[in-house]
Amino acid sequence: CNHFFVFRCFFFCFFHPAMAPECGWPSCWGPVRVAMLLLLSFGLLEWGVGAVVISNTQPRFDTSGQWMDVHDGNVVQVNGLYYWAGMRYGACPLLCQPYPLDTCQTCCPKLIPFRICPGCCRGSVLETPVCGFFSNHTIALYSSPNLVNWTLVSLDILPASVRPSGIYYRPKVAFNSATNKWVLWVNMVPRRIFPAFAHAVYVVATSDTLSGPFTVVTPCARTRYSAPGDFAFFVDDSITPPQAYIAYDSFEGGLLGINHRISVEQLNPSWTDSLGGVDHRYSSGLLPPTGQEAPMMFRRGEYIYLLFGYGCCFCSIGSNARLYTATSPLGPYTDAKVDLNAQLENHVNVTIHAQNNAIYKFGDTFVYTADRWTSAPDGLKGHDFQYWYPLEWNTAVTPALPLPVRWVDSFSLNVAPIPTAAPTAPVSPASASSPESSRFVRLGRALLAALGLN
Repeated sequence: CNHFFVFRCFFFCFFHPAMAPECGWPSCWGPVRVAMLLLLSFGLLEWGVGAVVISNTQPRFDTSGQWMDVHDGNVVQVNGLYYWAGMRYGACPLLCQPYPLDTCQTCCPKLIPFRICPGCCRGSVLETPVCGFFSNHTIALYSSPNLVNWTLVSLDILPASVRPSGIYYRPKVAFNSATNKWVLWVNMVPRRIFPAFAHAVYVVATSDTLSGPFTVVTPCARTRYSAPGDFAFFVDDSITPPQAYIAYDSFEGGLLGINHRISVEQLNPSWTDSLGGVDHRYSSGLLPPTGQEAPMMFRRGEYIYLLFGYGCCFCSIGSNARLYTATSPLGPYTDAKVDLNAQLENHVNVTIHAQNNAIYKFGDTFVYTADRWTSAPDGLKGHDFQYWYPLEWNTAVTPALPLPVRWVDSFSLNVAPIPTAAPTAPVSPASASSPESSRFVRLGRALLAALGLN
């Protein structure tokens, strides 16, 4: 078998097996046919053509066989690949896991609301420390061609040596085409004797590449309401250049103050600070419900969708997802009277025991994602699951409204080819080759290996 016969007869003999002897290599027809099938299957996988199965019951392992430790972050699409940035919480043991609601109330202080029960039921956030409240969390980054096969890119895109000391959670990354920079927003709570939520801030960092390392440019973003909590990062690409917003809750004033109400603010052109902190015209003001956190925000057509739920704080029972809509990111917002993760009859448990994370658009499908705190089968916080669900829509009303989520073990998702319009260097130059060139290298090697020519 030699290169001349391979390239002369490859396609011809694939469709006409009986003609293989006339190609001069009857003994290598089998490898050629296998190689052709490999080429097709690898091509479908690499270009993300067709459907993949997303599982909610199987642990996610990366391509090296390691359990993926990536939580409460976000997925971005660029250069033919998906990138998932999220918090790496490590091998912290959930000491009483899994535990039902009554155990949570017994093990944890009777906080208000009692759902605020951290992911370590033998103690509380006042202990030093408990799972989810360590100061050594890192922000991991993975890449995938199809949302199923993930490869670790970096264990920490914001190294501890370049960031303020504290407890980090809920990171979000986005590419600003106006500055040609990747932008990272992340929650930070200083840790003293216990987490100082009254002094919580957003740390903002930028990088030329998604794999970092990121450099802190705003150690304390100026939001209208102080001591910000969970947030959503929303890029409105319906305008040029795209404009960014955050939706967030605030600890300001404690239980007697704002008490975790949601607001939306527009960011400056570099996306490195909020305009709402200095000019209230760039703030939506506070939405009415109290005790809310974990917002999610996205656009569908002409409408903005804003979802959030009651306080959970790594709780095992999860939180709801009430929906507000608007025609502008800054509102005014209207209560849609829809709860995606509806409360059950006891007004405590919800349909899916998970806390809101983000809603992504993959092709024409909007996918709801939520963190299932304390769900790890081995009891380690870094191995908690996420729940993914393809939203269904009631299009008989205006605006169209998503239907409540329900439990599915898995679902099929059509993964369309990803546009390559935005960044050109998603990984660091030292380890980078373009997704297109590396794809051809892998296909070529697979083909040569199958033919015995490598």
